Amino acid sequence: MLWRYLFVLVGVFLLLATSACARLSKEEVDSLWEQLLRDERYEAIGFYSHDPKPSIYRYRDKTIQVVEARGGFLGGLIGSGGGWEVIGQLEADVPTERGVLQLYSKGTKKWTPGFLLWEPTYPKTYPMWEFRLIVRDPNRRQDIRALKSVFVSPKDVLPRWNPDGSPIKELVGVRVPRGEVEYDPTRGVATMRVLGLHDPLTFEVPIPEPGNG
Repeated sequence: MLWRYLFVLVGVFLLLATSACARLSKEEVDSLWEQLLRDERYEAIGFYSHDPKPSIYRYRDKTIQVVEARGGFLGGLIGSGGGWEVIGQLEADVPTERGVLQLYSKGTKKWTPGFLLWEPTYPKTYPMWEFRLIVRDPNRRQDIRALKSVFVSPKDVLPRWNPDGSPIKELVGVRVPRGEVEYDPTRGVATMRVLGLHDPLTFEVPIPEPGNG
């Protein structure tokens, strides 16, 4: 009968622990990241323990990161890590007469918890990447408009490591994937490039004049 009492005790403990510190869902992590983008807050916000207050670190390189790492086994009580991470950065910032063109990268990862000697990892189906070109009002900075989004899967990205585990020399110190933007004021067109892929992508994106759809 002792094992039954232990089972009930563990169940109650799990219930209390889960209710005391609910983990963020994928949608909530994504929503928080999007708000940081809108506010141009280049920060890392991480939920790593059962303290509901996150750790916050301000980046200097225009990176935005939100991490929910409380998804261990048995409601987060066993193991470390696990959950969702969304990380990206400002790839390009181009002031124009039609607004400030900004290209952001956004990578989404699903983490698997670690336990004892096993470190937290994420499946090979992650990260999934998005490159988003927006135009931002130079006076009302939170007023943004999405112009073009490109989605990239892990299989599209150049590998950084050889099968034997050694780094690929050509990519040492090179960030992949990455993006860049050029603007032609005579045509009012931006050229958006996504690099670090097996097949790099290039798009021409017309930039609407302020006040036009």
